[in-house]
Amino acid sequence: MAELPIMPLKTDALLADTSHLSTEEFGAYCRLLFVMWRSGGKLVDDASQLANITGISKTRWKRISKPIMRLMTVGDGFISQKRLTDTWLQIQSVRRKRALAAGERWCPTKCKANGMQMHMQMQSRSNANQIRKEEERITEPHAREELPQEDSRGEPGASEELTRIVRARGWAQRH
Repeated sequence: MAELPIMPLKTDALLADTSHLSTEEFGAYCRLLFVMWRSGGKLVDDASQLANITGISKTRWKRISKPIMRLMTVGDGFISQKRLTDTWLQIQSVRRKRALAAGERWCPTKCKANGMQMHMQMQSRSNANQIRKEEERITEPHAREELPQEDSRGEPGASEELTRIVRARGWAQRH
């Protein structure tokens, strides 16, 4: 499977660029663009390989290749097409940005750079879970192991543990 199986196609630009081509030349040009897209935006500048890609014989390729190759950029032993290359680079840039964003979302670079920060985050989550479990245990009367203590007047009151949590959390009412 290709790295980018979907190629954005600007039909107005394609038709404007190729209005002078015959149907055969247009088909060959499109096949080159599609294979070029699947190959990372460029192809080797080899007449026999280009003929194979277009699906025509080498002799026929030699006859129809001039108008097609005028639309291509040739250099360093490769051919490319300017608009296709620009689109390829834009999509690669977007993919990199999205990959970085996903990396930041699922494991921030701070965590990667400093294992201690990751440990601290995990520790704080663990502490939060312990506090939540403790609160659940305290708020459920059937889960209490001890009976509520009496206050100085002999009336039922909160346990020492509950009083400690209420004070630590700042939930105590102030008069």
